[in-house]
Amino acid sequence: MSPRNDRTRAQHEGRLSRYRARRAVRRAAHRVPGPVGTLRAEPVPVTGAGGVPLHVEVEEHPDPSAPTIVFAHGVTVTLDTWHYQRAELRDLGRAVYYDHRGHGRSGPTEPGDATMARLAEDLRTVIEATAPPGSPVVVAGHSMGGITIMALATHHPELFGDRIVGVALCDTSACLAESVFHLPPRLAQAGAPYLGRLMAVLLRNPGRLDAARRLTALLTAPLVGRMAFADPRRDPALVRSVYQMVAACPSRTLAAFLADLADYDLRETLHPLSEVETLVLAGRHDRLIPLAHKRVIADRVPDARLEVVRGAGHMAIMERPDVVNPLLRDLVTRAVTRRANGTRTA
Repeated sequence: MSPRNDRTRAQHEGRLSRYRARRAVRRAAHRVPGPVGTLRAEPVPVTGAGGVPLHVEVEEHPDPSAPTIVFAHGVTVTLDTWHYQRAELRDLGRAVYYDHRGHGRSGPTEPGDATMARLAEDLRTVIEATAPPGSPVVVAGHSMGGITIMALATHHPELFGDRIVGVALCDTSACLAESVFHLPPRLAQAGAPYLGRLMAVLLRNPGRLDAARRLTALLTAPLVGRMAFADPRRDPALVRSVYQMVAACPSRTLAAFLADLADYDLRETLHPLSEVETLVLAGRHDRLIPLAHKRVIADRVPDARLEVVRGAGHMAIMERPDVVNPLLRDLVTRAVTRRANGTRTA
């Protein structure tokens, strides 16, 4: 074999070795805290808007003046999607995890109350119930949880810069109707009303949706893996945990929230986020919400930081905690420092 071929082979083997090392690190990061769903805390009784009981778990911090970090999950899943943040960011402050109405262990919600406006009120209630007076608050939202934070900024802008000092928006969109499945914007926008009408029809007979979900269960599992993760083959147990959350979500909840999300546009009401440290996280291979939609948020919020997470899909918070967690840690540090100094950090 010629020296040139030897060099080519050595370079290939070197790249393969580095790839395997990175893959081993990511797998090790997933194994450290144990299976998804095994981290729990005593629930704190909180009643959301309209009397819906919310399942809220609080991990206290020894320092009463420590910041309070509230984590809001996405549609059809539960607070367990924050498993790796829960395991690694405990030292940052008081950590609050909760299930949205109609999800997980929280109470059911009527279709008319399954709206972003209601979720925003629920988030405000959770903050009031769990964050001590004077404690700076950082809110992190994934997908629909991010939309919830943006809806809170729309309805309660006075909270940002005073009570809330930092925001993380993870794989989310300010206008979901134009981002579904990476369809061309005009096509997605034209189809959004029909999605809303379809969900409204299914809400009148959720049994049909239940039956359809049962019939397509064998197809749904791999579909969830492909839509949620950049490489669903990398960690089948992780994919399975997300699928189980989605499968357990009631059909009425799924249809009601999708009907509301299909008609939401918050692009013109993001200005309160300019009063706080804002981080926009984007999985490079998100097949649900295009990168362009994360750029729109970052462009409309002065000084917001956009971080693209390579090797991650829509569930970057679970797929790449080795990248996401240091970014969240940095956000909390910057937000608390800005609050203490009264200035934006560099």
